[in-house]
Amino acid sequence: MIMSYPQLEISLDKITHNTQVVVGICNRQGIRVAGVTKVFCGHPEIARAMVDGGIDFLADSRLENLKKLREFPLPKMLLRLPMISQAKAVVEWADISLNSEIETIIALSEAAIAQRKSHEIILMFDLGDLREGIFYEKELFRTVEQLLQLKGVILIGIGTNMTCFGGVIPTPKNLSRLLRQKRAIESRFDLHLEVVSGGNSSALYLIEEGSMPDGINQLRLGESIVLG
Repeated sequence: MIMSYPQLEISLDKITHNTQVVVGICNRQGIRVAGVTKVFCGHPEIARAMVDGGIDFLADSRLENLKKLREFPLPKMLLRLPMISQAKAVVEWADISLNSEIETIIALSEAAIAQRKSHEIILMFDLGDLREGIFYEKELFRTVEQLLQLKGVILIGIGTNMTCFGGVIPTPKNLSRLLRQKRAIESRFDLHLEVVSGGNSSALYLIEEGSMPDGINQLRLGESIVLG
């Protein structure tokens, strides 16, 4: 076969190997991995290599990419904050979404009820990076209180995003703040949050040096897998 140039060669075996290594590192500390597919636009063959490597979720910032991955049985996560105008599509193509605005969550609730589905919510809390998330504890509590009154949506956890806009590096200190907010929500509302999503590939170094706070149980990883 004559190939045209330029071309990009992708070694699926290496993607699977990288995934196995990263998932192994995380699993040993009780951390589940959401494999981020946006770097390759949700290409199903590459996603398959990550799935074969042991990821627990498929995660992307674009609904059109998640749509490409519909045949995979793993839960799908929308990484960016949903747009209200896309609430119906978010519920249709994503099982989980990251959120920080109650107005959007209300729209997701209405879409989920209309589709007779349950949509899972991870509330984002800002630890200083300033890209996304609720900034104040009082607002966090108010959002949780309103969310728990809605049908069709289920609060499953709390998360944060760092090393993205403001360049804030994950540390034991700031991730411990996230865990404190998780415990405060559980105590105040008498519920259990199963997910504490502690960020992206920039947090892996904490596992390697043994300083990842106990209780962080999910990371959203793409760069560390694709680049090894």
